[in-house]
Amino acid sequence: MPSTSPFKNLFGRNPFSALQEHMRAAVGAVEVVPELFKALAEGDQAAVEKAKDRICELEGEADRVKNELRDHLPRGLFLPVNRRDLLEVLDMQDSMADTAEDIAGLLFERQMTIPSGMEEPLLTFVDRCVSVSRYAARIIEELDEPWRRNSADVTPPVLKRWSENSTSRKTKPTYLRSSSPGLCSNWKIRSILCP
Repeated sequence: MPSTSPFKNLFGRNPFSALQEHMRAAVGAVEVVPELFKALAEGDQAAVEKAKDRICELEGEADRVKNELRDHLPRGLFLPVNRRDLLEVLDMQDSMADTAEDIAGLLFERQMTIPSGMEEPLLTFVDRCVSVSRYAARIIEELDEPWRRNSADVTPPVLKRWSENSTSRKTKPTYLRSSSPGLCSNWKIRSILCP
């Protein structure tokens, strides 16, 4: 028989699992973007459309998870993090999938082409953006680690490792070095990865 205790209602279920599920769907959409640009570079409009459809499908899945999380986010007093902060992270994650969908739609609808000689630098740039989104996904996957272990230290292990590595070096990690200052800004995690 389910508990009807008023104290049980003070505690909500773990919001991180839905946040992680949403991030997987968002990164899934982002990971199709290189395939989209490769098809564009080859001039294969059918493959561009197929990649666009896959991105739209994954973005739709991310939106479904986002709406479900928003609708069922506990309003209890004892959430492990501030509700507003959790929703802000959710919005940042969602912008990754939305941006991938916007790019796919533009490339397909306008039937764009890549100027000669720009294919390789553009594909490299796209791969770097995808690697940043994968790193953000690793952070989100480990976000609930301290709470699962009941640790007093609430810093996720992946952030500790990154912090230790970046303070021991005088330069940013290779995937963050670029002549383009906006490398991280489109993925809205610059504040985490680009100090």
